[in-house]
Amino acid sequence: MIGTIVCVDDQAEVRRLLGDVFRAKGGHVVSFDDGEDAIGWLGANDADLVILDLDLGAGRRTGIEICRSSASPATARSTTR
Repeated sequence: MIGTIVCVDDQAEVRRLLGDVFRAKGGHVVSFDDGEDAIGWLGANDADLVILDLDLGAGRRTGIEICRSSASPATARSTTR
């Protein structure tokens, strides 16, 4: 098993595709379309990987803001490509 993967994206098709890929590899996938819900879940649970959309839409937190809100400085690492 590859662990728990959290996917945060405002596009349902992206969440579905990533969920399908990671579930096929044995992962447990938790998906959110909103950063606030993801922050709440991450505050109460552990994740092995968090995939964040950088732009969740106008008036919503960015992926970077979610990362900063959810992780301690010692464990946070941002990778963009």
